[in-house]
Amino acid sequence: MFRNFLKVAYRNLFRNFSFSVLNILGLSLGIACSIIILLYLQHELAYDEYHEKADRIYRLNAEYLIGDRIDQYANVPRPIGPTLKADYPEIVDAARIVKHNRYTGNPVFISNKISPDRYLEEDLVFAADSTFFNIFSYSFLQGDGQSALTAPNTAVISRRIAQKIFGDDNPLNQEILLDNAETFRITGLIEEVPETSHLKFEVMLSWTTYHSPRDLQTWLGRHMFTYVLFAENQQPAQFLSKWPAFYEKYMAETFSQINGKFNLLLQPLTDIHLHSQLQWEVAENGNVIYIYVFSAVGLFILLIACINYMNMATARSANRAAEVGVRKVLGSDRNLIVKQFYSESLLLTIFSLLFSFVIVAAALPTFNEISGKSLSFDLYTNPALIAGILIITIIVSLSAGFYPAMYLSSFQPAGVLKGMKAARRSAFLRKLLVIVQVAISIVIIIGTSVVNDQLTYTRQKDLGFNKNNVVAITLRDTLVEKNLPAIKETLMQHPGILKTATSYNIPGKDLNHTAMEIEIAAGEMEEHPFQFMQFDYDFIDLMEMQILAGRNFNETMGTDATESVMINQAAVRKYGWQDPVGKRVRFAGSEDNLHVIGVVDDIHINSLHMDIEPVVMLLPERPGGKLYLRLAEEDISNTMNFIRAKWRDFDNRFPLDYVFLDENFFKQHEADQKLAKIFQYCAIIAIFISCLGLLGMSSYAAEQRTREIGVRKVLGASVFSIISLLSKDFMKLILIANLVAWPIAYFLMKGWLAEFAFHTEISLISFIIAALAAVGIALITISFQTVKAGLTNPVTSLRHE
Repeated sequence: MFRNFLKVAYRNLFRNFSFSVLNILGLSLGIACSIIILLYLQHELAYDEYHEKADRIYRLNAEYLIGDRIDQYANVPRPIGPTLKADYPEIVDAARIVKHNRYTGNPVFISNKISPDRYLEEDLVFAADSTFFNIFSYSFLQGDGQSALTAPNTAVISRRIAQKIFGDDNPLNQEILLDNAETFRITGLIEEVPETSHLKFEVMLSWTTYHSPRDLQTWLGRHMFTYVLFAENQQPAQFLSKWPAFYEKYMAETFSQINGKFNLLLQPLTDIHLHSQLQWEVAENGNVIYIYVFSAVGLFILLIACINYMNMATARSANRAAEVGVRKVLGSDRNLIVKQFYSESLLLTIFSLLFSFVIVAAALPTFNEISGKSLSFDLYTNPALIAGILIITIIVSLSAGFYPAMYLSSFQPAGVLKGMKAARRSAFLRKLLVIVQVAISIVIIIGTSVVNDQLTYTRQKDLGFNKNNVVAITLRDTLVEKNLPAIKETLMQHPGILKTATSYNIPGKDLNHTAMEIEIAAGEMEEHPFQFMQFDYDFIDLMEMQILAGRNFNETMGTDATESVMINQAAVRKYGWQDPVGKRVRFAGSEDNLHVIGVVDDIHINSLHMDIEPVVMLLPERPGGKLYLRLAEEDISNTMNFIRAKWRDFDNRFPLDYVFLDENFFKQHEADQKLAKIFQYCAIIAIFISCLGLLGMSSYAAEQRTREIGVRKVLGASVFSIISLLSKDFMKLILIANLVAWPIAYFLMKGWLAEFAFHTEISLISFIIAALAAVGIALITISFQTVKAGLTNPVTSLRHE
């Protein structure tokens, strides 16, 4: 019986070839999108699951309460991890990790000590306690994880680094140089760290190299990423009940001196990637909101494709009505007819599934490029993906075939065989499906428009400084830092270099945080949190920052280097200073007073997701960090060639390492840019599939009114007037779809924009564009279908029935 169902289904699909092609194309796109999003979700939800003890590993996070401010950090003071392990048996092990270039943010220069010509620059260099590989699971090719980091000046490297530095030589026990200064012996070689790791590293150094007695004595500041391994069958939540006693024993006295408090937060390892957006994260994490967004978009596109099938099936109902009538007259009951239509749906879904594999294989490289992932479509090694595809196939087959099967199988043979219009029924449901389909497309179009508006706002936002045509050069060599005055003078001889300055901070990187005591109205000192920047006398001028009150640092004022600071407008606003110039400030725990000499307008150091915090600005003990050059807009390439040539004279130990400030700043919004591109592709796919659906409905409308169209044509009606007549009902549906979609889109995009501290307003233009797009697509599709139906030949129309 089932074989007969499939045979009849096969014949029907190929008998109505054009409708079958449209259905397969729509369903294939919907299924392909679902598979790609399924791969993405599988990848995102698998972060850190590969560690054997992942369910028992937790990261220690810090919560500072100072004044009325609460700050949460992804790392904690250095003594906490080892002390917790020593005091509490339920903590089996603890490991601290710190990024090697955490202060400068510069890539680390790694070279072969024996062959200096083999070198590379690497950002993913960390130092860790010797217990690191006891907690985390990595595949060692050479060496032993338990002892690899016990001795000072030892390192574990990845296979990629080994190949770059040592070629085909055995790297074990060979030596590397870091920044041409520190020597490390290779004690371990590991496979590449899986992409699904929130903590990616290429080189892991032994922390014993840098350990000092202060590490177990400093309970405020000097943070490190700290992970603990709980014993089996332990409840971490219950462990937190012991924290107050630990805090009173070790930390309360320190924090009482700054009128603050510290809380410990435990975060499961597998939650970090999607659920952690704390300050000082080890790297940019994912966002669980995007999981919901992509899941919803994939579901909506698949739903649009299923609706297409339903609408096209009912558009052909007049052709299938006689078949149903004859079947019932010959003895077929409704259940058999339902199975027949489900067989057609299943067969068409299988064809669509096979074609969707081709689409996935073609589209996945583009998706990987946009998303920054390395997803692979490999059914042989991914049983979970196979299960997901089978579930999608069953759901699509049942949901797409349900309405046609129930509706077409309900035709009464007597009425059908007498010539009654079978497709006049269930008009409400068909119209509802069109409304849902168009509304989904409108929501996606509006979402795409709002995301693009926010990115445009990001690019055009006044950041409080001029980021254009500014180059930041990394200073690595201390000899270069000592010769900075002469280097600046030499560079300024080129007409394309307008200004120079140095700073230890760069827009796009988190600032350091500190607690400061500030003078309040009564002349007393009060503790408050601040971020701080360090730069030289020329930085404010080079960056074209605005001084709102007081003055800039001045080299002729001898006290500026040791007794003066500047603050930003956010500090004045938050702490209620009426006249900040001349006010006293000092670092918490210090007796040395500093005086505010100027107030700078607020600048956006971090992305627009973050609010502007109070910042204190001071001169460094010695200039360094990065050398900033403001370039003339004309012939920048020639100016850069001059800088490259001259830099070899200044520094022959390290290659020139530089970034353009505007490019570096926009890297903070890479995730938003990726989201915008994915939305654009989804909008195109949704629009295309919706066009197929409208084609099915317009086909149905033209088929049902063929005789009327012929009569109107004979009586002199123009093609335009007939298109207008047929479009009237569709315009009503599109109007209703807009009324449904607009508030949904507004609510969703309002929530997304709330992720930004600074954002654009949702524009009415986005909604109007989406509405006009829906109307335009409907008119084009209806016009095409009605003309195709024979509007230019009334005789054909009248003979149709």
